[in-house]
Amino acid sequence: MREALLSLERDGLLTQRERSFGLPDYSPGQMTDLFIVRQQIEPYAIRRIIETQPVSKIDAYVAWAREQLNSKADTETYIAAHQEVRTALLQLCPNPFIRNAIEMFDHQTAFIRQRTLRQPENLTLSIKLTNELLDALAQHDPEATEAAANASLVAAHEALKTTIRQE
Repeated sequence: MREALLSLERDGLLTQRERSFGLPDYSPGQMTDLFIVRQQIEPYAIRRIIETQPVSKIDAYVAWAREQLNSKADTETYIAAHQEVRTALLQLCPNPFIRNAIEMFDHQTAFIRQRTLRQPENLTLSIKLTNELLDALAQHDPEATEAAANASLVAAHEALKTTIRQE
């Protein structure tokens, strides 16, 4: 158990605090840096999905994702479904190095994503932007998909900054 916790600490997912472990405390500047890196990687990764995956695979993903997200009635189940849908999408990325980098950043920002999505205005915006991304994927348009992914990240970054200011 201790080795697993130390491994998570080494990966930056936990910090050791005296005799216990906790989530890392990122400064607003560090969170901004994380989002800048995500904005450089994720839209490109999602574009590559459109460029490399068969249409049938993308269509099946879009149908599945819509079903997962539309069946969630409350905030907590939506947050869980959103993460599941996001993870499944990124698994379609053909480049394992990009996938691993995104997963690392995803783990480091998961706690703030949950806090921001619990705010009603951010939840509403997330639903809208996620549907726009799914629409772009369904159109099989690399540029529209990349733009939709970027718009989601810009909105997430703004939600993060607002959340940090409020806390």
